[in-house]
Amino acid sequence: MNQNRAKTGWIGAALALAGGLAGTAAAAPYHLSKSDLAPIAQICTRVVRVMPGEAHYNACVAALAETRATASVAQGDASLGRVVAASDRTDAVAGGPSYFYASPRASLRRNRIACAQLGVQPAGPDMERCVVVLTSALAAADNPED
Repeated sequence: MNQNRAKTGWIGAALALAGGLAGTAAAAPYHLSKSDLAPIAQICTRVVRVMPGEAHYNACVAALAETRATASVAQGDASLGRVVAASDRTDAVAGGPSYFYASPRASLRRNRIACAQLGVQPAGPDMERCVVVLTSALAAADNPED
């Protein structure tokens, strides 16, 4: 029971952080160069299935850029997606509905795949943090405060 409370507290903190990320999504994310942002943008369009010009795209790029800047991520294209089962990767990348028509389960799977393609290792706290921040940033874009 205490582990669930601790996890819930940690998730609440991550949600608060993600809310802050969504508010700054339109700004240039962090200190990453255009060449560093290009693969992140590609993950957002191909995996999460959001398009440039949408608030959700900005939220996705900002959340993944934050993860890239703060988490331990594998570098290099050779590592992208290796940690995800081929069937999941194919389902998310090869098609399916846009973010707006995907089921919550499909969206969560896509968010995990996006984090894996960023290079986040699946068996560690950085994966959970990445998924929570990305999911929360997209939810905040769904429900803007303004």
